[in-house]
Amino acid sequence: MRKRAVHCHVIWLALVCAALCSCSDNPASPNGFPPTWRALRNPIPPPTYSYWFYGLWGSADGDLYLVGQHGMVLSYDGNDWAFLRHEGTTVLTDVWADSHDNLYVVGYGGTVLRYDGTGWTTMTVGTTANLYGVWGSSGTDIFAVGANGTVLHYDGDDWTSFDPGTNQSLRDVWGDGHSAFAVGDNGAILQLDSHKARAIAPVTSNSLLGIGGCWQSGFYAVGAAGTILRYDGSTWQPVRSGTIAAFSMVCGTSDGHVFVAGDNTILHFDSHEWNFIGSTSLPSLGLDGIVGVYGSSVQDMYFMGREDLIHFDGVAWNSMELPHSEPFDPPGTLLDVWAGSEGAVYAAGGPDGVLRYDGDDWTSVGGGWFNVIWGTGSTSVFTARMVVHGEGGIGDWGEDPWTMGSVFHYDGTDWTVLQQMRNVSFNGIWGESGDDVFVAGASVQFYSTGGPFITEGLRYYPRIFRDANDTWSEVFRLDTEGTVNDLWGSSDTDVYAVGSDGLIVHFDGNEWTEMTKVTSAGLQAVWGSSGRDVFAVGYGGAILHSDGTSWILMDSGTTETLSDVWGSSGDNVFVVGGNGTLLHYDGRRWQQTSSPTTNHLYGVCGKAADDVFAVGQYGTILHYGRR
Repeated sequence: MRKRAVHCHVIWLALVCAALCSCSDNPASPNGFPPTWRALRNPIPPPTYSYWFYGLWGSADGDLYLVGQHGMVLSYDGNDWAFLRHEGTTVLTDVWADSHDNLYVVGYGGTVLRYDGTGWTTMTVGTTANLYGVWGSSGTDIFAVGANGTVLHYDGDDWTSFDPGTNQSLRDVWGDGHSAFAVGDNGAILQLDSHKARAIAPVTSNSLLGIGGCWQSGFYAVGAAGTILRYDGSTWQPVRSGTIAAFSMVCGTSDGHVFVAGDNTILHFDSHEWNFIGSTSLPSLGLDGIVGVYGSSVQDMYFMGREDLIHFDGVAWNSMELPHSEPFDPPGTLLDVWAGSEGAVYAAGGPDGVLRYDGDDWTSVGGGWFNVIWGTGSTSVFTARMVVHGEGGIGDWGEDPWTMGSVFHYDGTDWTVLQQMRNVSFNGIWGESGDDVFVAGASVQFYSTGGPFITEGLRYYPRIFRDANDTWSEVFRLDTEGTVNDLWGSSDTDVYAVGSDGLIVHFDGNEWTEMTKVTSAGLQAVWGSSGRDVFAVGYGGAILHSDGTSWILMDSGTTETLSDVWGSSGDNVFVVGGNGTLLHYDGRRWQQTSSPTTNHLYGVCGKAADDVFAVGQYGTILHYGRR
């Protein structure tokens, strides 16, 4: 009896083992544990870098706020600096606050952010126009202005827009609680209230870049070629500045003083006369132009450059130490990843360029900045980038800037430049083979308002290029602003490309056709398991699906920006995005997966269903697989 009992247990254990082993064909691993995401060590240390600042404000309770590139918001409480935010690639241009727990920030692409003292909220404003200025008399009376005459008003509940009667870009907005004005290109001045804008007859044809003042001395608008205008309560009149410097900032203090600044020039009005100040001190402090001014009195003034902040106490000028040593996006960031079914994995970003993973270690195989990577095999990898050039060389825009878009090929040992195009940006690569490659991107135009810097930067226009047997040609273009961000195809006669404002175009081997839009969200990436099973992802949690004929919106369950999509099949699809977002589609629904990071993830690609890589902010590398 004893032996028979033991024998029964052995049979039962054998059956259990057999059942477990039979699971090896599904996503669970042979040891019974399903694949999971985990962080991999990136051996390349994230570098330090200086921010470019664009906006400065001080709240009524004495705090300072600086905003700028890459979604950065810095705060200063009089003793210590803190990062309130530094995420993504959005340029933040201006900030206004009435207290430390009621902060509003605006930026490119219609970005409006609110900080309540504990966290950030992205506000819905109904526009994708670049916003350049924000100001309020209270938390229920806030104005934001921007490109092409954009004027928005916030009443404490909702943002609304109204017709300003002009298409001139508006650069700044300011008021005193009784009147509010916006100023902009070609001398545009608008008087604002919560429901309408009234155009003021131009006093100058020079672009106006800043506005401010105080109740004792009045309103001042400033701009190109030393322009200063003063509002006396009924009319705007020119003020002789004695300089042709471009002014972009005005600040009035509670004790009746006014400071006008731009380039490396500061004019001070003491309620009686104007005087130049700081002309000998500013160069020695290394201030590279002034793009922000704030102060509560003549003994407590802050002047912000593109990368620096100095303080003036009425007598002495002192440079303030900013936390530039904090690593941030984009330096140390990986923007894309590619993995073939066999061989190495490649990730692209900057500043260490392209990283290669051999299964054990990541190593740099090409330095610099690269936007995208794709390949046909471990010894045939394509990548691309755009570099801004100017009078001062690479990265220094100067007065006559231009861009160079470049496509490179890596054979496993050496890099080769395949193509270079002036004033072009490359964003996505896909091909049916190494001899037939499509590249998504945009043509690039610079434009300036006549100020000390190119404040708007770049305009983009959608383009697609093709390299067929070493012959490059432009195969698709639109003359409306936007970009083509990614493309994918099932063959060279079935290619999809996606881009700004919900753009989707399809190539059937003969011509490119715009498909009917189902969203206005910018689309960042596209991938399919076949020509009849295609996914596209983008801003606001947008996920679209096509059966090869039409597109529908899917329920993603998130509002985070989604940056990339890849799958091993139509029922095993991965999506990555903001705040470490990881989504998985099993053929029926999308589900959010536990993520080991809160960093923004920009790229995802895999070698197999349970061997997937994701990369992102701060050099983040994640792997999905068996432990």
